[in-house]
Amino acid sequence: MNAKIPALLLGGLMLPAVALAQTAPVPVSAAKPDPAASDALRFSVPKAISPEAKAILTPAMAGAKALAPTKRAMALDFPKLRATSEAGAEGRMAVLATKLGLTYSADTIAGVPVLRLLPRDAAADGRVLVYVHGGGWIGGSVKSTFASPANFAAATGLPVIGSISERVSRAEAEFRKRKLRMFAGAAAALPVAFVGLLGVEMLMRGLAA
Repeated sequence: MNAKIPALLLGGLMLPAVALAQTAPVPVSAAKPDPAASDALRFSVPKAISPEAKAILTPAMAGAKALAPTKRAMALDFPKLRATSEAGAEGRMAVLATKLGLTYSADTIAGVPVLRLLPRDAAADGRVLVYVHGGGWIGGSVKSTFASPANFAAATGLPVIGSISERVSRAEAEFRKRKLRMFAGAAAALPVAFVGLLGVEMLMRGLAA
């Protein structure tokens, strides 16, 4: 009974590899996707939305579509992407704020930089809209994403805490590095465990013979 335990463990380790080997390869199309066709769909404005929403989305989508080729050319050069998105951002912020009739000011909440936007005749009942920017936390900032919270503030009449950007502290960064090292160490130990189990199996077979 004991001699079967290493064999069972070894078989369990090899099951994923066997299943992967038996999986039929997925055919890959040789045709390259057309960026222009992809952009036409990605930046299209839905027909089912209201005229008010369409008036807001149409220029925003047009601007994003115009920048798409430049962003593709820069690929994963994230510092350059951020610099491009922030170029002239303060001027655009001032123009849009005047157009929508709102004021804004920079603030910090728990160490996180934010923008507070206050529309004309803002609701004073304590309600606040919080806008959190995504973008993988790499391609935008409180400046480059100003248009979204500004339009939300104008459309809802609510004060907006907008464009929240993640800032990782040194302690958090070190904690993440430790977790990554632990993961890498555990992954590196798997081949050693496999060889050890294989050796035990061979030893057991030799003793059984």
